[in-house]
Amino acid sequence: MDINDAAIVQDRILATCEANNIAYVTDATNFEPSITLRNAIRHEIQSSRENKPQKPLSMLPRDIVERLMMLETTAKTLPDISMSLDSSINELRAGVQVLGQHAQDLDDQ
Repeated sequence: MDINDAAIVQDRILATCEANNIAYVTDATNFEPSITLRNAIRHEIQSSRENKPQKPLSMLPRDIVERLMMLETTAKTLPDISMSLDSSINELRAGVQVLGQHAQDLDDQ
């Protein structure tokens, strides 16, 4: 799923909530990079997209930093991926697409 697909999914969720009189709530903790690895990655991507300074790794909890470093190390072992924590947003997206294809290939076996 690319970023445009994510926007379509969110639009569909919002429309469903509205059609069924369900209040849509955004969990503020989704945007706190120090809570989960996913939030840390989301924060890095959003900061890059908006040309904002990225939060230094030293400001994130140790377990998040360790998991980010593990992801970077793993990505370096894959021959057709060229990305690191310092990669541009386009390189990260390309890497995610390649990883997604690897996952799909494994699922298809």
